[in-house]
Amino acid sequence: MRLFIRFSIFLMMGIILITGCDQAATETPVKPVQPEKQPVVKAPEQVKPPEVLPPQPQAPNQQQPDQQPAVTQPNEEPKPQLTEEEMYQNEMKVLKEQKAIYHGSRHSKQIALTFDDGPDTNFTNQVLDILKREQVPATFFVVGKMAKHYPDVLKRIDLEGHTIGNHSYSHPQMNKISQAAAMKQLEDTNQIIFQTIGKKPTLMRPPYGAYNKTLTNKTANMGMKVIYWDVDTLDWKHRTSSQIFNTIQNQGKGGTIVLQHSSGNNGLQESVNSLTQIIQHYKALGYEFVTVDKMLDMQPYQQ
Repeated sequence: MRLFIRFSIFLMMGIILITGCDQAATETPVKPVQPEKQPVVKAPEQVKPPEVLPPQPQAPNQQQPDQQPAVTQPNEEPKPQLTEEEMYQNEMKVLKEQKAIYHGSRHSKQIALTFDDGPDTNFTNQVLDILKREQVPATFFVVGKMAKHYPDVLKRIDLEGHTIGNHSYSHPQMNKISQAAAMKQLEDTNQIIFQTIGKKPTLMRPPYGAYNKTLTNKTANMGMKVIYWDVDTLDWKHRTSSQIFNTIQNQGKGGTIVLQHSSGNNGLQESVNSLTQIIQHYKALGYEFVTVDKMLDMQPYQQ
């Protein structure tokens, strides 16, 4: 009996306890679950950010592609333009340093007539007659054996104020013979000219224009300058006087050196016939006819 009573008491107390807990659960708000506490970490000491320096100017040639450095150009006065005389003097300095020359200064109104292969008593004398009448000087590149055969014509060329140049002794293609033989061609011709007029030329022209750098240097060592041309009349090809005149008229300019012949085949009569028209045409345009040495401002003969 006592056990029963005790059991009943315990049962009732359990019911009361359970009921009280349910009420507490409904009446007391449930606290939210707190997140786990993070470990306390001390803030690091504040560090100043590095100083940002202003961009430095880039060294030359280090700019990015397609970008130009921002450089303020100083106000420069424009350089004065060279005068025609100054351009002439500058070109002459260059020409004088060359061992082989094709023309004179393009900043001049000068033309040099030159005649190869003489002298003879036919065409050379006809050319001299025209030059004397027109009061025009020219340059004659003579062949040694012709000068030896016609010394009086050579003397006339000199006495009438023209310049005599060396055109070899026997008119060979000088780049096809030995260097020694080529130099002998010049030496023998200079000697004949010297024996006739007492002068040794400083100007030479290779037959056919056939020369090379080695021969040019050797010629320079002899105190001579190689003279070519920039207008070739091709008068030896039996061209008419009109064709010869038109060639010079179309190609001639300041500093031009004209190539004609004063000895050779009968076709050269047309070259002689064109000469007066050529001279009068360029005189009318205000050109001056000069010898090659005057055009180049050099001595025509060895001192």
